[in-house]
Parts: sequence; structure tokens; C-alpha cells
Amino acid sequence: MFDKATFAQVPLSVTGDAAQPVVVDPAAGDAYRVGTSATWRLGKKALGAYVPGRFRAGLPVHAGTGWDVMAFGLRGATRWLTR
Repeated sequence: MFDKATFAQVPLSVTGDAAQPVVVDPAAGDAYRVGTSATWRLGKKALGAYVPGRFRAGLPVHAGTGWDVMAFGLRGATRWLTR
């Protein structure tokens, strides 16, 4: 939805079991973060404009200055906007 955006960081562990290959890491509870705000919506819209432009240009999504700026913003936003 264009009016909703939520960020969730969930610490996962690889189990080695094909039936359930990953589980939430119970020992890393302090690494779990979740947040929602107007800022997340702005970031979601920016990403929605950035990714199609990269595809149209035939360029990789996870490269270049634009991606570096998005990654920097994401790191900062996770620290400021999650609890």
C-alpha cells in the first residue's frame, strides 16, 4: 500500500534442517527492531522510484551512488526510527 510502510529487522539463524531452514534467533532478542513512520513511507516511495529507473537503464540495482545513499539512509533510519 502506498500509505503504509513498516521496517522490521529480525535476527535469523540457519538450522541446517531442510524442513525449516531458518528460525528467529532466540539469543539475539536485542537485535530485533520494528518501526513505522512517515519517514519510512518516504523511503519506500524513493526506493519505488529508484529501482524501476535502474532497470530501465539496464543497470544493477545494488550498485552506484544512488544505492550507497539509500543504504546510508536505511542504516541511519533503523537507528533513529525503530525501537
